Amino acid sequence: MSFGPNAPADKQQSTDKVAVAIKYLRQGWDAQAFTILSEPVYEKNPAAQFALGICHIRVNEHLSAIRCFEQALQLLKSAPVPPPDTLRGTAENSGTYIGLAKRQIEEKAYLTPMDEDLFKSFPKIAEQMILLALIHAYMMGSSTEQDPEKKTKMTEQAKRLSSGLTGPVFEEFKKKLAGNNLN
Repeated sequence: MSFGPNAPADKQQSTDKVAVAIKYLRQGWDAQAFTILSEPVYEKNPAAQFALGICHIRVNEHLSAIRCFEQALQLLKSAPVPPPDTLRGTAENSGTYIGLAKRQIEEKAYLTPMDEDLFKSFPKIAEQMILLALIHAYMMGSSTEQDPEKKTKMTEQAKRLSSGLTGPVFEEFKKKLAGNNLN
């Protein structure tokens, strides 16, 4: 029995549980979302790992968040590439798109869980959001770190990660990062 074309029932149930966990996170039911997302079965799901990282961010567990975001990024990069027309064209270079994207960054929308379909349909956007969340986790971790050497390494890693952010949308973010005033 399958719920979609060539989708086994257990895969569909797994996807449904991740969707429920993401819904819980959006509604403030963080503990319940964490319970679902912590199950070992979701270790290979980039949307679940990203959402789990957000759980850790919400309780200031920055090192755990970093591990989750890095896992999500690695999984996303190893996923099959979607058709090239999913994010190409003039829309991404329009003033409206750039303005909306900058606003999302200012409002830290990258700390909002993303649905699995966004990962599948727009992997480049998902990758950029994971990078922003990862940079955020490094910067917040460095601001609470007591060891000056570790603090410096975390800040430097955040700045290195910013090189993966491409396009005019991220220029202001990079300037703020360079000045260390992302809060």
